[in-house]
Amino acid sequence: MGLDVYLYKYTQFAERIAAEQAREERHEANWQAMQNGRKYEDLSESEKESVRAKNEAEDAANPLPGTTEKIEIPSAKHPEHYFKVGYLRSSYNDSGINNILRNLLGKDKDLHSIFDVTREDYHVRPDWQTAKDKALALLVEFNRHVEENGFMCVMDVTHNAFIDPRQTPGSEKEALDIFARLRREQMGRRDGEGGNFSNRDGHFFFSGDGFKVRALLPGRYKSFAGEQLATYVVYEGEADWYRQALEITIEMCDWVLSQPADPAVEYVLHWSG
Repeated sequence: MGLDVYLYKYTQFAERIAAEQAREERHEANWQAMQNGRKYEDLSESEKESVRAKNEAEDAANPLPGTTEKIEIPSAKHPEHYFKVGYLRSSYNDSGINNILRNLLGKDKDLHSIFDVTREDYHVRPDWQTAKDKALALLVEFNRHVEENGFMCVMDVTHNAFIDPRQTPGSEKEALDIFARLRREQMGRRDGEGGNFSNRDGHFFFSGDGFKVRALLPGRYKSFAGEQLATYVVYEGEADWYRQALEITIEMCDWVLSQPADPAVEYVLHWSG
C-alpha cells in the first residue's frame, strides 16, 4: 500500500463531482433495493446482472457533465523515474519519500505539505504557484541537509507482535542459519541476483553493495500494541532518487502553470491512500 497522487484535467469540475456522487448514490440504492437486507454474495448472478443493467441504463440517461482527462507524462529531466508529470507516489515503508522527508527535515515536510493536503482530502485543487514555491524550498532544504549531514536514513527493528517469540532465532547461530538459507534462495533466482526485502524473519539486503549501517541505537517504538523496545538502524542511503522525485514534482507544477489560461479548465489532483 501507499500514497498515490494522480493529475486530472477537468472541465465543469464542481458539477461533474456532484454528478459522480449522485451516480454513486443511485448505484448504491439500486444494490440495496435488490439485496433487501441480504449480503451481496447471497445474490444470484441474474440478480446481480439485473442491477448492473439498471445502473448502466440510468448512467446512459444521466451523462456526466464536463470532461476529465488523466495526465501522465514521463519527466523530461528524469524520464526513467517512477514519478511522472501527473503521478507521484510514496510507499508507507521506511523508504517512502514522505517518511524520508519527515525523518530528515521535520514532520510537516512532505508531499502533503507541498500541496496543502489534509488526511481527508481526495480531490485537491492546489494553488500551483504556491505548490511550486514550497517544492522548490523543500528541495533546497533537502540538498542542504544532505550536503551537511550526508544522506542518512533510519529504520526500526522491532518484534513482530503476530509471531510467537519462540519462533524467532534464539542464538547467533540460528540467526546466521536463517540468513544463509535466504541468501542461497536469492542467489539461486533465475536472474542470479539477490534483492532487498522484508518478511517475517526480518530485513534482508542482497542486492548491489548491500546495506551500509552507520549506527545501531536501542530505543522505543510506538505501535498499535503500545510502546515497545526497538533498535533504530541508521544507514547510508542514496539521495538521488528522492532529489529527482522533488524535481519532477516541481516539473509537474511548471507543466500545469505553462498550460493556456482557460477559466473552464481546472487541474486537479486525485489524492488516494
